[in-house]
Formats: sequence, structure tokens, C-alpha cells
Amino acid sequence: MINKKIMILVLLVATVSVVFAIKTKTKEKSSVFAKYATGVEFESGKDRFKLMPGVFAKTQKTQSSKTNTAKSGSSIKSLGKKGNLEIYVKEDIVPNKTASSTASTSATIAPTSNDKMVVYNTRTKNAGIVMGTIIVKYTDSSDIDSLRANYPIKLLSNIKSLSYAIFAPDNIVDIFSITDNLKKETTIKSAKVEILENLNTAH
Repeated sequence: MINKKIMILVLLVATVSVVFAIKTKTKEKSSVFAKYATGVEFESGKDRFKLMPGVFAKTQKTQSSKTNTAKSGSSIKSLGKKGNLEIYVKEDIVPNKTASSTASTSATIAPTSNDKMVVYNTRTKNAGIVMGTIIVKYTDSSDIDSLRANYPIKLLSNIKSLSYAIFAPDNIVDIFSITDNLKKETTIKSAKVEILENLNTAH
């Protein structure tokens, strides 16, 4: 009977230790992401995000090797993984923390063709991947042509049955300013940057 109680006590202590370790690791990872969240702040859905200038994500297959990194002279540090994406920071191009967190500041650090920008969710404390698309809910499908004519965007998909359209900006660094301007259009019900935070859901 005593041995059984001791075993139960050991299991409880082990469980608490594992939970504490997971929470500590999650908190440490969140603080790492928060450290780089110095860029433009914006809303997407119900959440607020901050751009992480100098932080990018790409598929692990295309991730640069140490040899290529050394040749380019870029100081790359891995911050973790999200699915098949590797999140990393180019520390030599991260802006000074005292710099103003404006769209123009963040736009100077553009991703390469294989990179995706990374943002920080101020509510969940998680990193999110900017998928490069803008989801728009419109009032009438005839508005689509007007949007394409007035903004540097291209139409990827138009779901007429739901009055949703998906656009991609000609230049990815303009995605935030374009989305803000689309929100001001009287014919647009909503516009948001598509962000992948959890593996199976997008904002």
C-alpha cells in the first residue's frame, strides 16, 4: 500500500515537472519572438500583430546551408519550426530597437522570393507566417474590377457564392498598407492579411 502511494506521488511530481517544463519553454520561445517584434502593427481578424523585421520563414528544403550563409556573410539564427517551415532571423539586418516601428521602416527589409515574412501575435504570443495574400469580402462582384484597377494587386480567386476574393500584392512589402486602404473602401465589408499561425488554421 505504501509503495503504491509512493508510485502515485512520483507520477504526480513527474507530471507537474513536465507541465512546468513545457510552460517554461513556451514562455521562453514567446519572449524570443517578442524581442524581434519591432515592426509595423496591424489587425487581422480579431487579433493584432507586429511585423518581425529581419525574421523570415521558408521551407526546410530551401533553407540556406551553413556554407552558403558563410559566403553571403549573413548571420542567420534559427528561431524554431512551424510545420515544414523554418523560422530564422538575419541578425545583421535587424533594425535597431530604437528605430521607429513604421511601415516604411519595415518595408526596407524585404523577403527574397523563397522567404515569407513573420509576424508576432500580441494576444497568443505566437509567431505567424504572412502567406502573401489578402482576403477581401465585398458587397458586389462588380467591385473586383475597380479594385484591380486602383490597387497594385492581382486576383487569385473569386468565390462569388460567399462574396470573397483573394488578392496578392505586386510587391509583398506593400501588403499591409494595401490592406489598410482596402478597409476604407465603402464597397468592401472586410479586408485582412492571411496569416498562418496554427498549422491547420489561418487568420
